[in-house]
Amino acid sequence: MLWLSGTPRVMVGDLPAPRLPDKVYALMCLLALRFNNVADRGALADLLWEDGDEASARANLRNLLSRLRTWQNLNSIRLLDFDASRVFRGADCEPSDLDALLKAGLAQDELAVAALFSLRGGELLSGCGKDFAPELAAWINEQRTALDDRFLDLVLPAARVGGQAMLGLLRRLMTALPLDERVERALLVSLSRHHSREAIDSEYQRFARRLLADAGTAPDPETRELARQLGARSDSKPAGVAALVQPRLQNSALPRVLILPPIDDEFSKRSASRAAASLVDDVTYGLCQQRSFAVIAPHSARAMSRNGTLRIGQNMDYVLSTRLLPGQIEGEYRFGFSLARDSTGEILIGDALRFTLQDLPARHADLSRLVVRLVAGEIERHELASYRFSGTPTAYVYYLLGQERLRMVDLPDLRAARNAFRRALDLAPAFAPAMSMIARTLSLEWFILNRGDDDLLKESRRMAALAVEHDPLDPSGHRELGNAALYSHDLDASLEHLREARERAPHHADVLLDNADALAHNSRYQEAQVVIAEALSLNPIAPDEYLWVASTIQFFLHDYAGALNLALRMANPEPLGRLIATSAHLIGDKHTARHWRNRMLERHPDFRVADWGRIVPIRNATDKQFFEDAMRSAGFP
Repeated sequence: MLWLSGTPRVMVGDLPAPRLPDKVYALMCLLALRFNNVADRGALADLLWEDGDEASARANLRNLLSRLRTWQNLNSIRLLDFDASRVFRGADCEPSDLDALLKAGLAQDELAVAALFSLRGGELLSGCGKDFAPELAAWINEQRTALDDRFLDLVLPAARVGGQAMLGLLRRLMTALPLDERVERALLVSLSRHHSREAIDSEYQRFARRLLADAGTAPDPETRELARQLGARSDSKPAGVAALVQPRLQNSALPRVLILPPIDDEFSKRSASRAAASLVDDVTYGLCQQRSFAVIAPHSARAMSRNGTLRIGQNMDYVLSTRLLPGQIEGEYRFGFSLARDSTGEILIGDALRFTLQDLPARHADLSRLVVRLVAGEIERHELASYRFSGTPTAYVYYLLGQERLRMVDLPDLRAARNAFRRALDLAPAFAPAMSMIARTLSLEWFILNRGDDDLLKESRRMAALAVEHDPLDPSGHRELGNAALYSHDLDASLEHLREARERAPHHADVLLDNADALAHNSRYQEAQVVIAEALSLNPIAPDEYLWVASTIQFFLHDYAGALNLALRMANPEPLGRLIATSAHLIGDKHTARHWRNRMLERHPDFRVADWGRIVPIRNATDKQFFEDAMRSAGFP
């Protein structure tokens, strides 16, 4: 089965086939959604390589099809056919989720709705596009919206009249499309048949707060009127809205960031202006994904850019100004940006990134991520410096202090970090990232203590679910639901939650870290090794957790020397003491093995290998038995 929604992939049974270049998946989307499964080679080449000349575009397509032919022969899978002039998908080609969705009719019952849900793996070509030309990327975005519309047209009529199972599907859909008013209206109708007016009101208030925080707007009149008819307090401001539009109370909320779009300059070409505006949109989206400060909605930012007086009373903390400037050579541009403290006008950081229209498609994603990293890091540095100078912490500062304590994975630091995150929630009760991090400290504490009871895990899952409820777009809540599910031995649920986290943040190093960990516990060590390598490439000065997971993966790949070296690089190797002793024993390093075995037994005299086996989840029983036998061989009781 060819999946183009979510992370694109070809599944052979339950296993993924080797990944193809992103442009192969884009080609599949073009065939399905634009050309009715047959297209002229020249038309496809022009769309896939629109920034080059016709001859080079056709040569690139020939090379891509040649690589695909080799892949199809090696894997005995046919995705498409092609001849000298055409590319097409025949009847014997591997079916795709798009084919099924485009052929599907209106759902009539819960089974049909569930079947359609199984086709929706996430956003079309999620995580792809960094090498797509601007026009192709724009077309993909249009198709994402169109497919969402088609999916909702097919499922919502039946969803409104379904039973309890349908209500659960609507909640899942609300998580995937958290700002969609059609889904919200269907959910309110479904709630009205199964729950009290209080439940309807609570759902509507959550949706209204989310819409205001993420889009800077209120629900449509149709949604407000429906909510009113069903018993919600839709005529009054939802709880929490007043706090968002009133001046910020001292220490109570997160830093507010205004991103001003570039001013049009006479010298710049329209295509260059569009490119700069696209970069600003990507930077805005990237900063919004940080979830640790509030970014003013682009619509309001554009209005403020046109009329600076609109900023009065808006209580900004930081203003990121952008500018499109001429380069030093013909055809070159500079994307300038500067971050200022709004109250003082002090410039905290300023820089300019050079690009040409020809190289921008290849560099677009890297440029926007660089700006996001620089700006987010500077806000973090400035907030911590202000706190250390004034001694007056904000919710964001407490969050940063908690993150600092989590760089070491031991019990005192975990508990100190949790206290800091709780203080952040005291000042900003809806701060979902702090909820997620509390959940993380609880799961890690459970693991370090080798707890047989599940009270810590239950509380971790509760906090993570609360984070998802407050902010379904933030990957952190889904990530921590995955971790808690993992330690609860619910391995399938863990992979599903972490898949949702990765869809929301495909290049987030911490999310990749936990995906690697979950894959390892599912005994998929080769896949885990690839993912942890990607995480380490994005976070090269890695905290202990990364080395912990990487070391464990190497151990189960039977690279005991590699596992030992990675574990001993940790600032605090204590949590991996038993793996260190066992790895050293297996490579014949008796001194290191004896030292760490005695150290672990002194600190945890009640430890028993059999207890460890009941607590730590590993899908493959042979792998678990191997580690237990190896620990006993190293001298653990």
